[in-house]
Amino acid sequence: MRDVLPTMLRWAATPKGFALARVVSTWGSAPRRPGASMVISEDAEVAGSVSGGCIEGEVIRDALLTLRDGQRRFRPFGVDSETAWSVGLSCGGQVSVLVQPFDPSGEVESVWLHGLGGRRPIQVATSLTGSAQGIRVGDRAVGALEVAEGETGVRENEVFVHRITPPDRLLIVGGADIAVHLTAMASRVDFEVTVLDPRAVFTDPSRFDVRPSALITGWPQEVLPDFEPDESTYAVLLTHDPRIDDPALHALLLARVPHIGALGGRKTQSGRRERMELAGFSSQDIARIRGPVGLSIGAAAPAEIAASILAEVIAVRNGRVPHGVARPRREAPAASGTAERR
Repeated sequence: MRDVLPTMLRWAATPKGFALARVVSTWGSAPRRPGASMVISEDAEVAGSVSGGCIEGEVIRDALLTLRDGQRRFRPFGVDSETAWSVGLSCGGQVSVLVQPFDPSGEVESVWLHGLGGRRPIQVATSLTGSAQGIRVGDRAVGALEVAEGETGVRENEVFVHRITPPDRLLIVGGADIAVHLTAMASRVDFEVTVLDPRAVFTDPSRFDVRPSALITGWPQEVLPDFEPDESTYAVLLTHDPRIDDPALHALLLARVPHIGALGGRKTQSGRRERMELAGFSSQDIARIRGPVGLSIGAAAPAEIAASILAEVIAVRNGRVPHGVARPRREAPAASGTAERR
């Protein structure tokens, strides 16, 4: 849902009335998962989607009716095989959609909008048969409905619980050519990309045809404490330089990140492991480093290497490749082998 936030904020500032449509449940080959969202303005402007295009027209009509009478609408849509084929699906499916007015000044909606701009999980509970609603962001809970923790789905009491997690982040340490291609590719599959490099020549914005969400000139040991790598952070180290890569590894190995990948051949990887051992990290810690990073597809050119890296990251995100061992934060080990910044 965070993908439609810029539009929601723009309409809220106009102010322009709009409705929110969300996928509640799916069967068969429905292309969007529960929680997928679309916003529709009173002028029939649209952002986001709830299907491959086959039901959007009906949802827009429902939204315009909702904006007129203020009533929620919840109904299933069946997509037959012929229609599905015309919008690029291989077979039919079914999707149920909830359409509701969205008042940015409302108690729940104002917390909702503000929460979408942050990195804390949001849990929204919406009645499918009435007007009650509730929201929890961190420790703050407002609204008439109590919000229980849980994954996105419909509860037995006909309440749709929508869990909105922070966007996945891709941290790229090293801004050379591979990073330029990787940034463009990862941005298109919904990663919030940060490129970090202490060398200003590699953080020049003009090098990137697709700009990262953040482009930082700095040393990892100075930047990463505020960056706070977490369970939604996927990290790739591209510099081959221990002065840059090693401080990044020290921070990442102490965090609960699901992926840490590093460029380098057998000799580079061996040296990296030895330095991590000297820094006090265990063999279990060090085994979390995927190196050489990327799926083995014979990649050679920078764009090919970027594609192989992103494929590995997506595989980890989708559970097709085991995550690295997640561990709680602890104090850094005695770093007798820590690389010094120069």
